[in-house]
Amino acid sequence: MNKKAKRIVLSEYGLKQDEKMWGGSEFNLYKENELKKYLESEQGLNLSKSCTKIINALNKEIENTKLTIFFVPGIFVGLFIPIWNQYAITQFKNISLMPEALTVLSVHIIGIVMMTYVISLLKFVMSDVVSLRRTRLKELVSLIEGIDMRSSDEGSEK
Repeated sequence: MNKKAKRIVLSEYGLKQDEKMWGGSEFNLYKENELKKYLESEQGLNLSKSCTKIINALNKEIENTKLTIFFVPGIFVGLFIPIWNQYAITQFKNISLMPEALTVLSVHIIGIVMMTYVISLLKFVMSDVVSLRRTRLKELVSLIEGIDMRSSDEGSEK
């Protein structure tokens, strides 16, 4: 799709993009090699021995980054409705005229719509941030699994 960018990547890094979008087998191999170099040379890890430990730790971190039960919409609505009902009852208790009641009802409806909008926007942003981190962690796990598989294949050939 992006021919100019693909040419630059091919000339700079020697990576041929073999898919319509970015990625492909050469790119994944490049990412695995760079990660392996970083972990072995800069972090001093022996990947042949510690791949499974790293993968298990990352999988635990992925499990820990799940959204909490607070973000399940049904629970929040179920807990919010009784509080809102009590507030509405106290507001309507002292109203005797129909225009006043319609005004209070309109304000309540607008308030509910605004609160729903703000809460759903907050939930969307929080879930997006959490899912982005989870996606990156899952990609890291798949890279380390690829490194582990390649190193075990190389070890069996020797």
